[in-house]
Amino acid sequence: AATSRSPYTATCQFVPTTQQLKEFSTGRAPEPGEKIAFVCGAFDLFHVGHIDFLEKCYSMATYVIIGIHSDQIVNWYRGYNYPIMTMFERVLSVLACRYVSNVVIDAPFKISEQLMKHLKVDYVIHGVRTPVKPCPDGSDPYSEAKRLGLYREVDSGNDMTAYSVIERIIKNRVKFEERNKSKEQKEPQQERKPSATQRCRQMKFDELLAKIGGFGRFQRIQFGLVVVPIMFIGMNQLDLFFLVSTPGHRCLLDNDTVNYLRQSPNYTTQAELESAALEPGSACSRLVLNLSEACLQPADGGAGLTYACRALGVEDCLDGRRFGNEFGATVVTEFDLVCEQSIVATVVKSLTFVGPFIGGIAFGQLSDRFGRRTAFIAGSTLMLLVSVTASFSVSVHMFAAVLFVRTFLVKGLLLVALCL
Repeated sequence: AATSRSPYTATCQFVPTTQQLKEFSTGRAPEPGEKIAFVCGAFDLFHVGHIDFLEKCYSMATYVIIGIHSDQIVNWYRGYNYPIMTMFERVLSVLACRYVSNVVIDAPFKISEQLMKHLKVDYVIHGVRTPVKPCPDGSDPYSEAKRLGLYREVDSGNDMTAYSVIERIIKNRVKFEERNKSKEQKEPQQERKPSATQRCRQMKFDELLAKIGGFGRFQRIQFGLVVVPIMFIGMNQLDLFFLVSTPGHRCLLDNDTVNYLRQSPNYTTQAELESAALEPGSACSRLVLNLSEACLQPADGGAGLTYACRALGVEDCLDGRRFGNEFGATVVTEFDLVCEQSIVATVVKSLTFVGPFIGGIAFGQLSDRFGRRTAFIAGSTLMLLVSVTASFSVSVHMFAAVLFVRTFLVKGLLLVALCL
């Protein structure tokens, strides 16, 4: 016979909090003019049949309110030991569904006109696959909704119910017990030992290495074949410091200025010429000299030019630049990445950090999909081709692309060889 309380829900220690309800709830209020639907039920063992039903309700009204009956009411109209889940467990299960906007906790079994006006509902929906149980006084729980023309019935298209879920669990449990019982009868009664696979999984790496013979000749050869290419990869990475370095630089003087200043005995060396014609403290511009005889006369008995010679202003390095020899030829000297173009050099340097970041992520996925050996061989071959291609770069954009691929491969190869 039906009892007033389910022994399963009565012993449940689940205690919800307002914070838990807030985390599960959308917290969204209905917008003006939005259609609102109200649905009442137990929603015990929330399953795909419920989801299909709520999806149909959501297609009729985009704001769906669910009324969850109390444990006592569910036990009254379902009997036996229902509900399986407590009311608050059912509330959180329903709130987790994307089609549910709000929940009325401990909703009344009979839907009154006052409740519908309070919730401002447009539809009161019931599933056609669930029979309507009359109230204890014999009245229809949806009589007021039908009188106001708000009652609708929806077919979920799914036959799954809480009863069918429980039957499936019980059926599979019986099969599981029978299968295990049959296996126990077939196995010998002696103490069962773990399989070889289980023993290997329980071993630590040192134990596993000792099991296969230790770090022998084959392991040494394999380790050497991996380490030797990695040494060259490290050198390849180190040369980036010199490739993108910026040496000292000054503007080149035009031939007219050089020939004119050499007429004076005060300007014979390159340093003396540059001190006269270049702007002090600036490596990106040069002085525009007033090439007159007055410029050749020392000012106040000194060796410098008169102020009149410097009065015409400054100009960019129109005849190119002279770079220092601190690093030899670099990307900066090759493509003139100084002054206004210094931002390009900064971007090129940043690629040495972006490439390894992406390479570490990508090579892990590639190794899992195609295998470490394939990823390592393909990456090493591509590394060789890219390194050779870098020597034939005809523009800074081509070099930047090659540099990105190279740093991408460096990080990936180190990851595959040493970590994975």
